[in-house]
Amino acid sequence: MIRNIHKNWYLTELFLPLLTLMLLIFFTLGIFLWAPYLGFYFNPTTGQVSGVFVPASDPNQPTLQVDDVIQKIGPLTWDEYHKSGDKPFFEGVQPGNSVEIVVKRADKPVTIQWVLPGFNFVELRERLLGIWWIPYIFWLCGTFTQLFMRPKDLRWRFFVLFNYLTAIWLIVGDLSLWRILASSLLLHALSWLVVPFYWGFHWAFPKPLGHVPRPVTMLLFVSSVALALAEMFQTLPRQAYALGVLLAFGGSIVFLFAHLIWQRDYRREVQRLGLVLAIILIPLLLLMSVLAYFGSLSAMAPLAFLPLPLMPAAYFYSIYRDRLGNFELRANRAISICVFLIFLLIVDVFVSAPFLPAQVVSETALIVVLSNTVCAAMVAILVFPHFQAWLERHVLGIRLPQEKLPEAYAARILTSTTLLSLTSFLQDQVFPSFLIKQFVFLGMQTGTPKYLLIVGVPEDIIPSGDNLSILISSQPGKYHPPENKTSNDWVRLVLPLIVDDELLGIWLLGQHDPDDVYSRSEILVLQTLADQTAIAFSNILHIEHLQAIYQTDNKQDENPYEKISQPNAALTDQTAIAVSNTLHIEKTDNKPDENLSEKISQPKETPVDKPKVFISYCKEDFEKIKEIYSIIQANNCIPWIDKFDLIPGQDWEMEIHNSIKTSNFFLACLSENSVSKHGYFQKELKKAYEILEEYPDGAIYLIPIRLDECIVPIALAKKQWLDWSHSDAKEKLLRALGVK
Repeated sequence: MIRNIHKNWYLTELFLPLLTLMLLIFFTLGIFLWAPYLGFYFNPTTGQVSGVFVPASDPNQPTLQVDDVIQKIGPLTWDEYHKSGDKPFFEGVQPGNSVEIVVKRADKPVTIQWVLPGFNFVELRERLLGIWWIPYIFWLCGTFTQLFMRPKDLRWRFFVLFNYLTAIWLIVGDLSLWRILASSLLLHALSWLVVPFYWGFHWAFPKPLGHVPRPVTMLLFVSSVALALAEMFQTLPRQAYALGVLLAFGGSIVFLFAHLIWQRDYRREVQRLGLVLAIILIPLLLLMSVLAYFGSLSAMAPLAFLPLPLMPAAYFYSIYRDRLGNFELRANRAISICVFLIFLLIVDVFVSAPFLPAQVVSETALIVVLSNTVCAAMVAILVFPHFQAWLERHVLGIRLPQEKLPEAYAARILTSTTLLSLTSFLQDQVFPSFLIKQFVFLGMQTGTPKYLLIVGVPEDIIPSGDNLSILISSQPGKYHPPENKTSNDWVRLVLPLIVDDELLGIWLLGQHDPDDVYSRSEILVLQTLADQTAIAFSNILHIEHLQAIYQTDNKQDENPYEKISQPNAALTDQTAIAVSNTLHIEKTDNKPDENLSEKISQPKETPVDKPKVFISYCKEDFEKIKEIYSIIQANNCIPWIDKFDLIPGQDWEMEIHNSIKTSNFFLACLSENSVSKHGYFQKELKKAYEILEEYPDGAIYLIPIRLDECIVPIALAKKQWLDWSHSDAKEKLLRALGVK
């Protein structure tokens, strides 16, 4: 039964993207194979000839020239062609046949005997340099969202349909010049059909503006279908479809402004999307204007459409930015590179356009401009990283790149045996690398707040008493925008330092350049650093405690050298770190312990005795995995995940293999993200199956944990899985691990 469910889901998920892809391929074949090769291009709106690709058959006879305006081709006049949606020029004419063309040149009619050339490589190159490939970018974005992104909410459905409809709309529009396969009629019909989907998507993005009554929704969809059918039967005025285009885009912009005004919590998402759309549309308008002014519009117009594929990417990034996890930083860089290349393209066109004659063919213009852009980009890519590193280190004060901070910090705190060395590294290296200008480090180990590090925060706004309690009780790890005018308004992020369920300290982070916003990826890195700091801080406290006890013992002992010679009596800083990691030392009121050597010599539970738990997961579920990791770590077990426990220089694949093999338990964290995709999660699961064969019947090794409403794989059907959404999930997990 489970196999059938998987099969039905798979077929349902693939039907819509495959249908859309088949339509795209069908119309693409129409552009390259079935559309007649006329030997020239003309503007379907004005009739102006924009390019001639073949020489005249008779040099002594007049031939077509750029800027001629078509008046008549064969028996079909321009007015008849323009009013009709299904009558093409050259209908029934075979290659090699001659057709009479009447054009207007310098306000005078000129009759031309034009021989239809048929297929030719010059015109083929022109079509290859068109915009036929852009619809496939929209299709890819829609397909990726449909198959891999969750949840399947209203916004998800509209975004998928938005991409598929836009893809078909663009490819049909590109084919409509030749008026084959009913492309012109379909273009006009789709201009009405996209209206409810564009409106619905922008109503729901980034969060629905409100509930829409079902009758209103039905009326909108029925109206758009009726208007589309009217276009197909040519009962509407020929230019009426332009109103549909205006409604689709105009209504979308209105809804975005509505989100900007009434949904203050989502202004940043809307502003970010608006910025990217401006990056797309402004170059388009600038290029068209500049190229038209210099007379090279027909030659280089395709360049103006190059930024268009950024549109689906911009929507995808705005919707699913918080779900990208570690890919968010890469997405940010990809956007930066795209914007940089677009900027280079605009500059290059400004420089190249005056030197390109109006009659130059498109491929020559494109080669010149794109070659210059690629060369400039290659130089910039080679130089920019070094320039960025120099700028960040010497001008911006960023000592370490953010992506290298966890590794560098982990290596540094291993040698930090004093509170001064720890706080100095935080102040000089860590926080400046994030451009954090305000931060406070509070120690809470005695129950009374102790300010260990204060930078950039005036004394009169440092929280204390009730204000500090409010901050501690606020949601840790969540960004707090600067909207509430309170004494704690400067605090943007609160990160607790916890070890074994004990609150040792708190980070209060404030002003953050350049935009005073902590991104999701930055918060994840900072939380990792806070967790590492908590362990280092705990070690330092243990060291200080052990040293204080030892010094007191030495003062009370008549022969301290004899005690030093005993095993584990004399502790260096590094030995103290090891001891503090393996011993659970009871708190005292700073009173001397008369039996320190006896305590150290007593058998204690070491990490070797603790069960090791390997956690297999999908990177999209990392937030939930962090919770599971913390629970296991706080309950006398040793969890292992790649993101926390792999160190630089290790062979990660070998380390994962060894960790699975040496672990006492294997947690298979199941979700819609992990069970429905290929990847390393499946490989880890297969390795766990092999090890499970070595265990006796009834032994607990492989523990499935269901993170959401996913379908449990057939191979795990015999195993009792744990539903993480249940209130007793934590207790059941610890029981399975044998933790009392």
